[in-house]
Amino acid sequence: MQAQIEQVLQLSRALAAAHPQVQKVHLPCYYNKLLVVALSQAKLKVKKAIEKGNADGAQIYAENTIRKRTEHMNYLCLASRLAPYAHE
Repeated sequence: MQAQIEQVLQLSRALAAAHPQVQKVHLPCYYNKLLVVALSQAKLKVKKAIEKGNADGAQIYAENTIRKRTEHMNYLCLASRLAPYAHE
């Protein structure tokens, strides 16, 4: 988790150094692409678990997906809060 926070900070600083408007546009896009890939993989896992009749496994996969999406949104909020300090 610490590595992910540092990665967000490095990306935020790099984008802020390039141009302040770029940060507002590209940072959410980058993480949205990662989220879309992760969610599509999770949907496949849930679908396969349901087809096999594994309801408990499908529920666990769905809960993990929801947790991952919430974590994604929390990191975006953190990045937006840290963005003003990235210029320093």
